[in-house]
Amino acid sequence: MMKSNNTSVKTAYVIDSSVAIRNGQYGKWEYRKSEAPRFVPMGAAVYLKSISVDADTLERTLNLTFVDAQEKEVHLVLERKNLSEQGVLSLLAQGVQVTKKTASTLVTSLMNQEPTVPCEIRHKELGFRMFEEKRVFFGGKGVNVESIYCGNLLIKPTGSFDAWKEMVQTEVLGTNLETIVAIAAAAPVIDFLKEEIHTGNIIASLVAESSTGKTTAGCLAVSLGSKCSFAGDSMVSTFADSKNSLMHSIFSSYPMLIDEGSLIRYNPTSLIYELAEGKERGRLNKELEKAASRTFSTAIFLTSEKSILSLCDENTGLYVRCLEFENVVWTSSADSADKIKKVCEQHYGFIVPLIAEYLLTADRDELIKSYWKYQQKIVEHVRTRGENTPLTERISKSVAMILLAADVFAEVTELKLNVPRVCMFVLVNSLMSEGKTLDIGQRALEYLRQYIAVNDFKFVKGKPDTNELTAVPPDCKGRLQNIRPKLLPDGKRAIQEVLLPEIVFEEILAEGGFPDKKVVLKKLKEAGYLACDKDRYLSRFTIANSPAVRGYRIYLTAEKDTGFDESEFVNLKEEEAKGIEQIFAKGGNQNVEEKV
Repeated sequence: MMKSNNTSVKTAYVIDSSVAIRNGQYGKWEYRKSEAPRFVPMGAAVYLKSISVDADTLERTLNLTFVDAQEKEVHLVLERKNLSEQGVLSLLAQGVQVTKKTASTLVTSLMNQEPTVPCEIRHKELGFRMFEEKRVFFGGKGVNVESIYCGNLLIKPTGSFDAWKEMVQTEVLGTNLETIVAIAAAAPVIDFLKEEIHTGNIIASLVAESSTGKTTAGCLAVSLGSKCSFAGDSMVSTFADSKNSLMHSIFSSYPMLIDEGSLIRYNPTSLIYELAEGKERGRLNKELEKAASRTFSTAIFLTSEKSILSLCDENTGLYVRCLEFENVVWTSSADSADKIKKVCEQHYGFIVPLIAEYLLTADRDELIKSYWKYQQKIVEHVRTRGENTPLTERISKSVAMILLAADVFAEVTELKLNVPRVCMFVLVNSLMSEGKTLDIGQRALEYLRQYIAVNDFKFVKGKPDTNELTAVPPDCKGRLQNIRPKLLPDGKRAIQEVLLPEIVFEEILAEGGFPDKKVVLKKLKEAGYLACDKDRYLSRFTIANSPAVRGYRIYLTAEKDTGFDESEFVNLKEEEAKGIEQIFAKGGNQNVEEKV
């Protein structure tokens, strides 16, 4: 009768009793008829002390010890995949007594010891993942799993949590640095909820001159998970490193700082996209097979004296993926900055593990509900102010993640961040409600205005005279001509139009960093700034003299767009704060304890 397929049979680990260790020697028993078994020693015994299991690959390493010819105890490691007759011969160079004849016996001796030695899980990669059918966290130590960190990063909690907490109470709370702490605390939350909430990584670019505290702010952020060291042993790098090096120095759940944007020597556009997506660009290995790409989910801080976005192409997606804070003074004084740096160098690494422990015990569904509630409240606030854009909802997802992280930070530290103030700071200092900046058509139009102003002498003025030849300026770019005032959809009046040949328009866009001509034309046409037929973008016209050429007719307005009025900044802050407080008063500012 056949056994059921559901019957599980536990197989014992096979041990070869003919191989043993006696009197400090490994060897083999010989069995002869009518004689007692005789032990034949083959070399000094090699003891298996423990087995290390790589949590990332599940590969095993054997931790060995033996006494050499000088009677010194020697420790060495052997990857288990090399536990073969050929593999153990490599131990000969380290003093192990083994030959081709005895190699098989040594292999069996080590295998015999495996069932009785401790087995340790070790990890180098960090963050949340499923391991042995449960969700765990790998950090300075494992959470919900017994695992030892075997990398070289200084992420083990060090110093005094109370000292770090006191520094935050005295130097951070009530200042702009609250936003930095909230964004840094979002690093493990992003990683934990990445499967349900696809915000991508949060990138915060801090742009200002020196002595404004931007590097101090970055160090504070990093201290939530590791030491803020520039020695290569923490989550701090600089743009002097290659892009490949940067991508391999970022780990899930741990806030990262990339300092000194002025040192960047490679394409920042692709870097921002890769950082935001948390995945390095695909590449091939030596065998021309696709290599595994590194991935990470976290919060990343960039510091620079010049806008990182200004160095990139004019892709709208970059403005959504990177929250850039310009000309913000982060620290109240040089003395305060010194105190923050000193504490962060000596006391660090406590917050990320605490958040990880909290998240693994929290109600996941309630956390997700709280996140979406914040997101809806933010969108409601922006719409109430009439500042909604097509990208508002996308940016609001990142802001909602920051606010949820602020609540989680308060739960694990008992340091309550001012959530409405953090929200106000991000909204006022980011591009969420600046439709002009987020609209690539408007950015291209503004760049075109500047280009014409600088290169005015390269344009033919007025309409061509059909009876006489028109003088053409050197390096002619197109024609500027006045038109009858035309009311545009945005309420402005067009009084001029510029006629640009197709190749000139493409040249101007390329110079301004606008990679996709069709996207720009589509936006200009939707806004009523492109004069053309309904089914096309191109027109035919004469620049100076025949023949006619193909190109684009673009309206120019008389009104000067001065952008954001700095004199109203303080009033805007007050109005924004009142509006946000009212929004949260409707139920958006509960503590996580109430939500979960």
